Amino acid sequence: MNYGEIGVPVIPFEIKGDTWHEIWGFVDSGATYTALHAEEGHRLGLKPF
Repeated sequence: MNYGEIGVPVIPFEIKGDTWHEIWGFVDSGATYTALHAEEGHRLGLKPF
């Protein structure tokens, strides 16, 4: 996937709760964290702290 003209490691994956949710998330094996878009977190019922 591209962000502007820069390729970024965003992949689809699924998380199971009451139902399966397809999520697009930023992943990078060299990074210290992985981030989901805020919309995806909200859809999963995650709350910011």
